[in-house]
Amino acid sequence: MNIDAHLNNACRFIRQEPLYAIIGGLLVMIMNVATLGILCGPILAGYFIGIVKFMKDGKKPLFSDLFEGFQRLGYLFSYIIVGLLTLLAFLLLIVPGLIVMTWWVYVLLIMIQTNMPLSSAMAESRKKVQDKGFLMHFVFLIGLAVLPTLIINAVSVFLPPLKLLQVLVMPFQSACLVSLYLEQFSVSRPPPVDQIPD
Repeated sequence: MNIDAHLNNACRFIRQEPLYAIIGGLLVMIMNVATLGILCGPILAGYFIGIVKFMKDGKKPLFSDLFEGFQRLGYLFSYIIVGLLTLLAFLLLIVPGLIVMTWWVYVLLIMIQTNMPLSSAMAESRKKVQDKGFLMHFVFLIGLAVLPTLIINAVSVFLPPLKLLQVLVMPFQSACLVSLYLEQFSVSRPPPVDQIPD
């Protein structure tokens, strides 16, 4: 796992496509809240599709990509089950929640890239995480997803405007995850930051 490459790829994405990254990410967050997370699969899938286009194919993401997930609404709707099962694991104990979150980190990306059904994508994601190193994925997710969110939430209790930092963090987290997915599931790794077309 080339962590530096993933961080650099995420920075490159945000720097080159700031409107899609930030405004698109904000729209995703708003739509997710507006639907109470019920449509998280199609909503987040569209955002990921644009990032994959940029990182894998060197193509400019379009705002129309944000709605690509709704073209497969019935298929991607099932992704909510992953969120509910992860939440249930967190409610039981923190550690089981972190474990299943790590196992299923690739589920949505697998579904949108391969059209696998949910159960197969969950099994494939878990297999890949186990094969490539559970601990490595676990540490990556803690550093990328859990700690930044906890810090922002804690600090925003005293300074509420800092909650807006999540608008910047979410695109970075998403781009890092897409870069990691492309590294783990592609024959070749995502191109280094200096080889992605401007």
